[in-house]
Amino acid sequence: MLEVSNLNVFYGNSQALHDVSLKVNDGEIVALVGANGAGKTTLLNTISGLLHPASGSVEFLSKKIDGLAPHKIMQLGICQIPEGRKLFSDMTVGENLEMGEYATKAIKTEERTWKPRVAGILSITGGAVQVIMAILLLAFVGYIQGMGWFSGIFAPVIGQLANIGVLLIYLGVIAIVGGIFALRRSNWGLALAGSICALPTVFLAIPAIIFVILGKREFYGVKGSQLEQVYQLFPVLKERQGQSAKKLSGGERQMVAIGRGLMSNPKFCMFDEPSYGLAPNLFSEVLEVIKNLRKQGITIFLVEQNVRQTLEAADRAYVLENGQIVLEGKGKDLLQNELVKKSYLGL
Repeated sequence: MLEVSNLNVFYGNSQALHDVSLKVNDGEIVALVGANGAGKTTLLNTISGLLHPASGSVEFLSKKIDGLAPHKIMQLGICQIPEGRKLFSDMTVGENLEMGEYATKAIKTEERTWKPRVAGILSITGGAVQVIMAILLLAFVGYIQGMGWFSGIFAPVIGQLANIGVLLIYLGVIAIVGGIFALRRSNWGLALAGSICALPTVFLAIPAIIFVILGKREFYGVKGSQLEQVYQLFPVLKERQGQSAKKLSGGERQMVAIGRGLMSNPKFCMFDEPSYGLAPNLFSEVLEVIKNLRKQGITIFLVEQNVRQTLEAADRAYVLENGQIVLEGKGKDLLQNELVKKSYLGL
């Protein structure tokens, strides 16, 4: 899924990564462990497009991405959960989560909204035709009423025509308002009501009703479906969606950071030091969340200093020292490696 080949990255004249090569296969949890300053975050930032390599390449799903802008890489299905969470502290939990879909919203909106748009145009057109018909009908009624004795003969009919004209205006206005809601995808129920109210122009109303019904899922889009998945994963965030992020505990802030990343509907998720600032038992809970994400089809690249728990959870792992890959293998095998025991486990 992801392949990094001979990557060299510099900060000015200082080289941070030296010929780094690694691979992450679809459906794996792959760990990258190392000490502070080893270059782990530099590697993640290069994959995300925040840094550009001097040489080497990064491929995702067989597509070269090391020259792409970060938002383009995110739209391909890569997300990064940064070290220290990096939340917007003055924004609410809900607002922080919504920011996670910002880069992907435009492209997904274009892909998903044609049915509501068609329904909205048909409803607005039908409503406008009804209003015009009503105005013409009421003008005709007024003309007949001005004909003196002749109008008296048809008084009952004229009264009914006037009532029909007023009703058409009401229905037309509702159809127009419902069409606007359909165009904005803001309220499926009102959009459906608007298309039904366009029924006097049956040739426009019936297609509008069909497109509103077929496009129901599109009214909720990425925000609706992804947000509900995040709240299912972290129920406490739904309870606190209106609360300021700066009032959350460390564990809750980590939940928001993970949820924000998931809002982009990623295929490949990179975690940068998720244990940062957390008690050991909370980090164990984060690892369980990561394992559940893998079960949901998300491939995981986990960068962490907590070597023992990380290697136990990982399918495969790499050890990064001074910007170079010095070891690789199955996570549990590396736990038995003498270098890992001595340098990272204190054994």
